[in-house]
Amino acid sequence: MTVKKTKKSMIMLSLVATIVMLGSGGLAAYAAGSAMPTAGSKELEGYNVTVTSPDGFVISFDKDGNQVPTKPKESFTPRKLTTYEIVDRIKKHIEKGLAVPQGYIEELPQKNLDAINKSYSLKLQKTK
Repeated sequence: MTVKKTKKSMIMLSLVATIVMLGSGGLAAYAAGSAMPTAGSKELEGYNVTVTSPDGFVISFDKDGNQVPTKPKESFTPRKLTTYEIVDRIKKHIEKGLAVPQGYIEELPQKNLDAINKSYSLKLQKTK
């Protein structure tokens, strides 16, 4: 008798678990569906197109194809390195066996350049 009760309770438990899973899945699908915006409910925004010609002239268009006034983007100017950073980068280039960029040498004060030349037995010099 106890074997039949166990089978009956297992079947009931499985049936209840299946119903709960289906119900929670339907609830999750309903919640996800209501969270999704419909195509007709909101007007599309953005979709601007910006065209830059090789000479730097910029033209922008909105989503309807009308020309929109724009100002050209300013070019990126890198930050100026400190003397310590330049010396550190030059030392890393020398230790790796790479050629030192002339820009680093030009920006470095002469006393620091002389110190690097002396410590590494090099002949780095400015072009100016």
